[in-house]
Amino acid sequence: MLSVAIEGPCCAGKTTLGRGLLSELSHLAVAYVADYADYVGGGRFLPAAMPGSLAEEERALATFLAIEADRASHVRASASAWDLVLIDRSIHTLLAHCFGLDHVMAQGYFRLAEGILPSSAIPLWPGLVLYLDLPQAVLAARNRGKFERDSIYVNAAFNEGVRSYFQALAGRGRPRVASSDRVGARRRRLRLPLAGWLTVGPRTGRTTWPPGWSKSSSSQGARKAIIISEPCRIGPTCGGHPTGQQQGAGASRQAIP
Repeated sequence: MLSVAIEGPCCAGKTTLGRGLLSELSHLAVAYVADYADYVGGGRFLPAAMPGSLAEEERALATFLAIEADRASHVRASASAWDLVLIDRSIHTLLAHCFGLDHVMAQGYFRLAEGILPSSAIPLWPGLVLYLDLPQAVLAARNRGKFERDSIYVNAAFNEGVRSYFQALAGRGRPRVASSDRVGARRRRLRLPLAGWLTVGPRTGRTTWPPGWSKSSSSQGARKAIIISEPCRIGPTCGGHPTGQQQGAGASRQAIP
């Protein structure tokens, strides 16, 4: 079972891409794991994006782990039935969110998260992370009042921290990270059959990425197909932590919607 997490800053088009892929890959058995905010009915039902203390953030992480267990229960219940699992914001969002918070205020949120999430038996750890990057100016233009001007989600330093997390994750080599910052081209491609972007052979775990995507954010512009055979991991993981201290970090927080 191949799992693909779609990550990126708010307004990057993650949910649009995920739903498009779900439709275009209807010939496969695809499990879709909804974004944390979508799953609970909106961001207002999630913990505050800006915690007031480490204790508050610890409680927030516990809440997100509970949501993680619930939103992915259908995958766990019949793991062998799926060819592909699409995750709209994986557990890596939570780690990236804390990394971004520390980029702004350096309060030790990321250390807290890396002490809790990688050892948890709850998260789905993706074998492949698809990172949709978005320039800050484009993010501001797309926001259109969705988030207040002082929201952490539209804060340039915070989003730079989130980007740095995924760049470091890509450097680890596991999970694989593919990135794209070609905003205009990406929008045009979404009008094309998305099955032409991502093709997965039933039960083979083989994935081919299209032109314009790179294996990592450090090799932008690469036009080489890559073959992925990483399985979806459930529970404690042993690969991919950006600090190198622990392998396998996880995913989404209301978190950069």
